[in-house]
Amino acid sequence: MRRKDNLTKILDVLLFVLRIENMHHNLRNNLCVNHSVLWDLQKLKLKLTLMNKTAHLLFLLKSNLLQLKRLLTLLKV
Repeated sequence: MRRKDNLTKILDVLLFVLRIENMHHNLRNNLCVNHSVLWDLQKLKLKLTLMNKTAHLLFLLKSNLLQLKRLLTLLKV
């Protein structure tokens, strides 16, 4: 159940990043938008992408640590 919650959180962040990407694309196509708004949105998109990658790496690290723990348990037997 906990793994499902973690995956749900990662998917929520991914969906949010996609929404930001879509907003950025729509604003960029609108010629009358302020450039500072585009820059702020680009920075936010970058931060969220980095957060998502960090969350994914932490998830992979946890999975690898669990596999290592299982292997060590098998070696003790």
